[in-house]
Amino acid sequence: MRRLAAVAWALVAVAIVSMIGSRVANTAEERVFSAAASPPPYVRLKSGVSYTVSRPTGAPSAYAVSSLGAPASLDCGLIEKTTLRTHPVHLVASAAGTSIYGVGTFVSPVSGQVKVICSGLGPIWIDDAEEVPFDYAGALVLLTVVSGFAAASVLLVLGYRRRSDGGLEAYPH
Repeated sequence: MRRLAAVAWALVAVAIVSMIGSRVANTAEERVFSAAASPPPYVRLKSGVSYTVSRPTGAPSAYAVSSLGAPASLDCGLIEKTTLRTHPVHLVASAAGTSIYGVGTFVSPVSGQVKVICSGLGPIWIDDAEEVPFDYAGALVLLTVVSGFAAASVLLVLGYRRRSDGGLEAYPH
């Protein structure tokens, strides 16, 4: 019983440390959901691959999109880093499969490092670009949730004991 209690409290400690670590990692990462982050000037894309455009405030309201002139889509542009050629892309507004920050998706017509510009959206992110670093804050949040649920489960089990007939009973308080 004491070993199980030690495991439970070790899981609680892991949950607390990983929660603190996720907050620290979030401040260091440059992501759309990070408070003080700014998008990278260029991202690496592959031709023919679909990418999601995100922004810190999420998709604009239906009124804001319709005031831009296209209720279901927006026109954006890709500027190649090396040649400075501009390629128009059609951003399709889609709520399915995107994050809460997602505005829409587009298919890249070119490969290489490009700057993505969408008029009326302000700073935007391409979270699924080719060279986006691993999300340590997200992994630590996941570890927090898993270890927290495991600790709660073990602590609930500790609240019961086996009777001599094989059944379970709650410890008297």
